[in-house]
Formats: sequence, structure tokens, C-alpha cells
Amino acid sequence: MQELVDIVSGATLREKPTPEPNGSTYVIQVRDVTSPYNELADDPLRTELPSVPKQQLLQPHDILFLAKGPRNPAVLYTKPWPRAIAMSFFFRLRVYDPTTADAGYLTWYLNSTPGQAAVQSLRQGSSVAGITKPMLGCLEIPVPNLQVQRHIAHVADALRREAKLADNLRGKRAWAIEQALLNQITSSL
Repeated sequence: MQELVDIVSGATLREKPTPEPNGSTYVIQVRDVTSPYNELADDPLRTELPSVPKQQLLQPHDILFLAKGPRNPAVLYTKPWPRAIAMSFFFRLRVYDPTTADAGYLTWYLNSTPGQAAVQSLRQGSSVAGITKPMLGCLEIPVPNLQVQRHIAHVADALRREAKLADNLRGKRAWAIEQALLNQITSSL
């Protein structure tokens, strides 16, 4: 993987960031990765961080890889936040050459069954298992031609959106049925 992406550790702050609703920096933490869709929540902590190293600032199509903890999902960063950083539990992966590798494809592969199996085989540690930057860099990823990568990323994104919509519809249907049943109780009394 190290020949495809630049791998940078997430930010380590000296103090816990203080929420500031009008702050200029969005701070992405583990809790901001929503499951089961492996995407970022819309409301990460905002704060004011006057000096952030340029390499820590996220750019569109960066991949956030959760390196510590029981799950190790990859999330494609597509948010419109002008100034955002990921905390130290993440690695920020940035594709070196977009004409060779597609960030959406790499994200999909890291989350796929074979990708997660490869990631799990790299995990170390007993209390908080994790993956080191060198280990992640050595991960083997099959890289088909760019057209195939983009097609896979497009289909995977469509499938993710469809699953999210289906879950939303199931929730609304369950709520509607529950309301109808509650109305039957009320009308029979």
C-alpha cells in the first residue's frame, strides 16, 4: 500500500479539544464514524486550533483508516469542511497519483471481506489492538486498471446508499405500523 498512498498519523493534541460552535477546525474522532455504513457523521466537534500542521489538514478523497480498536474501517473523506483534522486513532491515507489509484476503490477494498481479513491479520496488542503505520504500509492491495477501480467504487457507493435508504424506510415503516397499532388500542377503549 505504501507505493499507492501517503500514510500520516492523525493529530495528537496536548489538551482535549473544547467545543466551540463557531470554531474554524472540525475534529474527527472515533465516535464520528457511523456504522454500518462507514461514513462520517455530519456534526463532529468544532473548535479553534490556531496552528495545525498542513499535513494534518484533510483534503477531499483522503481516506481515514481507524487504526486502533476492535473495528478498523476505512472512511472516504468527502465532507465540505474547509479545515478538518482526524485524531490520533486514525491514519490519513492520501493517494499519491490519482491516475494510478482511486481513493474510493482503496476505501472499498479496505472495508471488503478480504481487505478486513488482511487488516485483522496485522493487528497487534492486547488491551487496545491496533495496526502500526509500517504494517499498514506493507498491506498488499490488488490494483486493477483505473477504469475498473472507479467502476467498483461507484457500484460500492451506490450499494451503500441503497442500504442506508432501505434501513431508513424500514425504520419509518416500523414507526407507522406501531402508530397504527397504538391507534387501534385507543379506538377500542
